[in-house]
Amino acid sequence: MSNRDINMNQKINTLLLILTFIVVLINTRAIETTELRTDIIYDELSYLSGRTVTQKRELEGLIRDVQSEIRGLEDKIDNIQNDIDNL
Repeated sequence: MSNRDINMNQKINTLLLILTFIVVLINTRAIETTELRTDIIYDELSYLSGRTVTQKRELEGLIRDVQSEIRGLEDKIDNIQNDIDNL
């Protein structure tokens, strides 16, 4: 192998090394971006899940309040019905 061939091989190897480094940097950046997006999606899903649990509890409380109101109204209706029957 001549000196010219050796120099050419060194240049090609250097170029390949630089290209490999660039590809590694691009892939690393792509992985970081994907991880960031995954973290954001996870955080949003956690927020929505927590919000849903809170809303469910609030709705259950409202339902209990309405059921209590209905029982109170039923008692009043029964009292009125008894008053009518006693007339």
